[in-house]
Amino acid sequence: MKTREVDRNLSYNYLKKAEEFYETMKDALNNKRWNAAASNAIHTGISSADSVAVFIKGLRSSSEKHEDVEKILRELDLDKKELNDKLVQIKDLLGMKNSVEYEEKLVNENTALNASKSAERLLRWAKEKLKK
Repeated sequence: MKTREVDRNLSYNYLKKAEEFYETMKDALNNKRWNAAASNAIHTGISSADSVAVFIKGLRSSSEKHEDVEKILRELDLDKKELNDKLVQIKDLLGMKNSVEYEEKLVNENTALNASKSAERLLRWAKEKLKK
């Protein structure tokens, strides 16, 4: 897995990105733009996880495979239950990334809503972690 060192102070930049993706996701949900909502949910989750990894370890994945964010989360010395919860949420989002962003199939409301729940949980978690 390729990683790169990032100044820990820049964790707040990743959090800002996550917040912006989240706000765009909410707007898309309100306007029934399910594809945009799901895509922004995915990027909310990735940026949230990146913010925590940078904050705690000063590194993030530089791999082309977004799944490597899971490996970084495993290296953060988190409580086992907390880690498992976050892994489920990020896996949910990453599991739909290719379909949502690159395939011809359209996202339905249920998928967008499920993605938004995982994204919201990851963003809330990142905000809590970066408060400390």
